[in-house]
Amino acid sequence: MNVMGEIIRSSSEKVLIQSGNYKGRGLIDLRIYFQSNGAWHPTRKGIAIKPNDIPELLSILEVAKDKFTSK
Repeated sequence: MNVMGEIIRSSSEKVLIQSGNYKGRGLIDLRIYFQSNGAWHPTRKGIAIKPNDIPELLSILEVAKDKFTSK
């Protein structure tokens, strides 16, 4: 997996956005990681998105962004 970015949720939790492959298929993985004893560990909480679903995801995120920034 190649880390593309991260979103810090708290001092001991973050979401990593990574690209990689699973069973020969490309994917984008968004996974919550937690910090324990100075090291980051993945949780089971997360999703994997097929690259061809990215435009639809971006469209949905734009709608969400508009909803929260228009207030």
